[in-house]
Amino acid sequence: MRLSRVRVPPSAQMKIKEIIKRLEAEGWKFVRQKGSHRIYKREGVAELIVLPDHGKGKEPSIGVLNDIMKKAGWK
Repeated sequence: MRLSRVRVPPSAQMKIKEIIKRLEAEGWKFVRQKGSHRIYKREGVAELIVLPDHGKGKEPSIGVLNDIMKKAGWK
């Protein structure tokens, strides 16, 4: 049995550059970077957001995007 890939609606796809812009606009601060992973923190929120930055024009995988959206309160 072959599993089909999940199609993501265009509205759910975001490039790294767009995610960074939105996070910073909503008060998330860039605190550090380890390799290609940018780490953001927001006052009053216990969790950190780890954003893999493998190029500003790239899109993160749907699982990583969902995790970021949940932690940022976008979902």
